[in-house]
Amino acid sequence: MKVNQLLDYFKMNTFHLFFLMALLIGANGCKKTELAPTGSLKINTTSNADASYYLMTEAAAGGSHLTLRDGNISGATSFVIDDLNPGDYVLGLSNNINHSQHAVQVTAGQQREYSF
Repeated sequence: MKVNQLLDYFKMNTFHLFFLMALLIGANGCKKTELAPTGSLKINTTSNADASYYLMTEAAAGGSHLTLRDGNISGATSFVIDDLNPGDYVLGLSNNINHSQHAVQVTAGQQREYSF
């Protein structure tokens, strides 16, 4: 091979190598967008009184008061609230005597536990 032919061969292979690398890098950057996983809350109540609970976003607690979940509980018990988007929430607990609100936080892919 002549020197010029060798240089042309090298240039062509270098071009192909760079093209292949750019193609691989570009394909790697196109990943499937996955939805953020939800989280859950495990609530342990310590009062022996029957009560009701509600859950709202922190933003709703300051304004619209729209509840996301609610229910009734009997005495000291544990319950789980599943499929919540990550973020800050307010949990309200009410019985015949007391009403309390508690700040709780949901973490994606985890179950956070609180005792009140």
